[in-house]
Amino acid sequence: MRSLILFLCFISFFSQATCLQNGDITTLTGILVYKTYPSLGDESESVNRWIIQLDKPLECVVDIDKSFPNWNKDITIFPPHSGLSSNLINKHVTASGKLTLAFTANHFTAVLLLSSKLEKTSEK
Repeated sequence: MRSLILFLCFISFFSQATCLQNGDITTLTGILVYKTYPSLGDESESVNRWIIQLDKPLECVVDIDKSFPNWNKDITIFPPHSGLSSNLINKHVTASGKLTLAFTANHFTAVLLLSSKLEKTSEK
């Protein structure tokens, strides 16, 4: 009986080992788009965000809020890089940085990437 419990704990531990977690350093690829979202409050202004539409949807993120539409396909890039220009819009990019989970609806995507590097890659 003990060995069964130990085995189940072992399997449980390693089943989440491949899941991304808040604070992980990662590299993601996809198409960079500039999306406009409606304001969530009484404000009439819309909100613009740099979003990477991922080549491959995320399969597993620990503690993710799946109520966000496209939670595993769209990632918001922060901070908006000063080097970003309109010539990167709708281009294939690679972004590296620290993964963080949205903590308010004002983030508009369930996952944010605190990007330290963003570069155009070859077309797919």
